[in-house]
Amino acid sequence: MNFINPTVLIGLLAASIPIILHLINLRKLKTVEFSTLHFLKEMQKNKIRKLKLKQLILLILRTLLIIFIVLAFARPAINSTIPGFESFAKTSTIIILDNSFSLDLSDNNGNRFNQAKKTVREIISIMKEGDEAVIIEMANPVSNKQYAFSRNIDYLEAQLDNIKIANTPGDLNKSIVSAGKLLEKATNFSKEIYIISDAQPNIFTQSETEKINASHTNIYFLPIGYTQKSEIKNYSIDSLNILTRIFQVNKPVEIEANVRNNSNSSINSLLTTLSFNENRVAQRTVNLDKKQTRKITIAASPNSSGVFQATAEIENDIFEHDNKKYFGFIIPEKPKVAIFGIQNQRSFINLAAEAAAISDDKEFAKITNYPTSSISNIDLSQFDLIILEDGKFTTSDFSRLKQYIVTGGSSLVFANAETDLTSFSNAMQDLGFGNLKMQDFSRENPAQFTTTDKLHPFFEGVFKIDDNARSVVESPKIYKTLLATSGQSLIEIGGGNFLSENILEDGKIIYCAVPPNVEWSNFPLTGIFPAIIIRSIAYLASRPELSYNFEIGKNNQIIIPKKYCSSSNFKIIDPSGNEFLRQVAMLPAGGILQLNDMRQTGVYKIYNSNNMIVALVALNLQASESNFDKIDKKDIKDSLNTRFENNASINFIEETNYIATDIKKIRTGTELWRLCLILALCCAIAELIVQRNFANKEK
Repeated sequence: MNFINPTVLIGLLAASIPIILHLINLRKLKTVEFSTLHFLKEMQKNKIRKLKLKQLILLILRTLLIIFIVLAFARPAINSTIPGFESFAKTSTIIILDNSFSLDLSDNNGNRFNQAKKTVREIISIMKEGDEAVIIEMANPVSNKQYAFSRNIDYLEAQLDNIKIANTPGDLNKSIVSAGKLLEKATNFSKEIYIISDAQPNIFTQSETEKINASHTNIYFLPIGYTQKSEIKNYSIDSLNILTRIFQVNKPVEIEANVRNNSNSSINSLLTTLSFNENRVAQRTVNLDKKQTRKITIAASPNSSGVFQATAEIENDIFEHDNKKYFGFIIPEKPKVAIFGIQNQRSFINLAAEAAAISDDKEFAKITNYPTSSISNIDLSQFDLIILEDGKFTTSDFSRLKQYIVTGGSSLVFANAETDLTSFSNAMQDLGFGNLKMQDFSRENPAQFTTTDKLHPFFEGVFKIDDNARSVVESPKIYKTLLATSGQSLIEIGGGNFLSENILEDGKIIYCAVPPNVEWSNFPLTGIFPAIIIRSIAYLASRPELSYNFEIGKNNQIIIPKKYCSSSNFKIIDPSGNEFLRQVAMLPAGGILQLNDMRQTGVYKIYNSNNMIVALVALNLQASESNFDKIDKKDIKDSLNTRFENNASINFIEETNYIATDIKKIRTGTELWRLCLILALCCAIAELIVQRNFANKEK
């Protein structure tokens, strides 16, 4: 037995009032005149016995009268039925509907999401007067959505019709927390929670969450597709990684994709296709054993510059949502390069650039030469790369260079024999290369390269990777160097770094320990010199960090370098071509752009107020939704029990075709308040009869 208004039971204390009054009356003594002891004994045997019986009967009736009145207002209810008193208990129903994209799968009973919505519609259809219900979306695209009970069936059905498949996984924990808050607001004593889901393993992932008080609440788990007997043959691309770090025209863009076989049977020659801007550019096949995941690489060369929206896709299967992954990259137009130095030394760099242009049959960079003195009055931000060759640079020149770098610029600096050594060393130390160390070597025994970091993106595509990724490559003869003692080493010689890199906030700088002439070494005359010049321009002018790859539903944000934040307003073009504006939170390091509310898969293009593209963001579905393995019923109940207090009543309903009939049986019960009122009335009548009967006899 349960009570709908249990707080009223405190009124049972009033049942003690007749008892207290009875005890008080026993202490009142009445003086009776009598002449002989015989009359006293006769009264004790007859009249006092009748008086006590009367008082006892009235005491019982009055006490029961109060008890039954209090119970009637407390509204007791039982699950069984009493003929003439049975009824449907008024119920507050919470329906948690899984609308994650894994439900968009068809089995023998049709589309699973439609099956789930049909089940919800049947639960709503049997609502009686006084019942209330609410529908919670498990994959809720609006994280701060407020839910409230409704007694309007038409409103609930319209709400159900508006629920669509979401591109995020279901969040069972968050849904149960929302259900717990609603239970506190429920107006009916009888409460029910229906969890309708395809019971994928990912929704039962444990996380720290407060247990929900589900007293007087029945919890029902309805698995959609649980009775499916045939195997679901699903294959997916779980993730991809862009291996290429420098994007150039007619140079391979290589990606690595994790392809998974989610079924219990093997698959041979599964086709994977790489596309650039919706044009197929490469394909390869892969063989997968059951439940196997393999990494495959696939590459293609873009034939133009610009923005590329790319995909890696496997052939269609029973579940298409996880067959494709998006990514994006930018091949910049000819980078703008400014070279500051003296004429005869600048020519070696120009010759290297001209040789590259002849090799590729077109100019790959727009190079402008400036004298050393002009660095103080030229706007450096208009260039993608600043090269300092030689000449007398001042401390303020290096300060301007550093400011350019930290706001997103790039620079290549060579050792300088013209600038004061102390000033130059201090500047390089400020730029992150430590205390420079001057070393001289004899002509007979010059220094040579000892190690080269071939795996660094700077050397991507330059060397053939062997077993020793830091082995020696062609080395010039070095007679004098100004070695860096800090920064990331790209090429080392005995005593320090010949070529090293440092990242300063949003920018990059590379330092070379010899000038680009033949005074300190024969470096400009070797084959590696043009390779380093060309790679420096390509590496430092490219911005692969402006391409991002995120999963929908996670806490996604990007930091746009301050160099590109001419204002806080940015234009975003979504994968469908729709444009909208977004403001960023400005910080000293740049602007923070929140992407949490973006739910469409594909590549988003982000432009600053100067209509310059500053970022590409690829949003993909989470791989956890690709696993259709069934969870054991016991494991489901055990997992749900960890989310509710006091061993809540959790029931598992596999067959949903007759859910309406089953719910009617569950809800049928008896409220006993009418019976309590009848019994209270009977007690009152009996009290009057007893009182009147004894009064007549006394007369």
